[in-house]
Amino acid sequence: AALLSSYGVTSLQDQYPSAVGLRAYQQLLREERLPLRITFTVHCPHLAAVRAFLSYGLQSGFGDDRLRFGAVKFFVDGGITGAAGAFYDDYTHQPGNRGQLKLEQDELNQMTREIDAAGCQISVHVVGDRALDMLLTALEARPQPSGMRHRLEHAGHLCMTDERIRRMRDLGVVPVMTMPFLNAFGDFLEEYLGARANGAFALRRLLEAGLVVAGSSDSLGAQPESLNPFFGIWCAVTRETYLGNQLAPEQAVDALAALRSYTTAAAWADYQEDTRGTLEPGKHADLLVCEHDPLGIAPAELKDFRPSATILGGEVVSGSLER
Repeated sequence: AALLSSYGVTSLQDQYPSAVGLRAYQQLLREERLPLRITFTVHCPHLAAVRAFLSYGLQSGFGDDRLRFGAVKFFVDGGITGAAGAFYDDYTHQPGNRGQLKLEQDELNQMTREIDAAGCQISVHVVGDRALDMLLTALEARPQPSGMRHRLEHAGHLCMTDERIRRMRDLGVVPVMTMPFLNAFGDFLEEYLGARANGAFALRRLLEAGLVVAGSSDSLGAQPESLNPFFGIWCAVTRETYLGNQLAPEQAVDALAALRSYTTAAAWADYQEDTRGTLEPGKHADLLVCEHDPLGIAPAELKDFRPSATILGGEVVSGSLER
């Protein structure tokens, strides 16, 4: 928590809290030692788990402004690094492998229908084109959509087409992009996917289509540096891979657009736009104090940028206001 505060993080969504983790959050909160606002998801990998959780009657938003339940999490497919994202065609480097589906269409349809009807937000992992199409089909099949803003974790990374973008926009979903992945594995995408890697991490394209796109770290994972939101902002602006190449530079955005993905868009994705994401009367006094304007520095400097102080609810939780 102290490390995240030093990077200027005031709110986060924990996708995988264990029972021990949730107890730790509660204890820290009681002891007034939790310098973060936390929204947690509940992992329900299949229909039986969804029904067991929904039987408790919890809805998204249960809790308070420091610790609250946000969404039901599940996976449609695996990840790209393990060649497990589900595609229609073979991985270029592994003929015969098209990835791994975690769910079949009928079960996926039923899960999305029941979670949505129960008043819960969905946070769903989708990587490959086949997995994304299945998820969009499931959301479109709901007989009475609730209007919830469901989160599509990693949507927009790969295989964006005008039709998929239109479907996402019509459904009102929120693509959540993990821009640090561009740096981590952008160098081998073409080897894995061939022409399907063209236009990867299509942040500019999604924004120009009118979608709200939230930023994400996907940590604690293989990329601890992505815990710093400014590292993700640097990735979105420079499009620089680990080996120093540029991946789909036409999809680059300016620092302000990238910053919004971690502030206003992130608050929107978490149903917290009335209390967070911008500095306005009536909202939480969560803010950063910076010696230099992150929108005015050279793009290369964003990678390691840190604020001088982080303030949560008007209280300094990291750094100092003294010069």
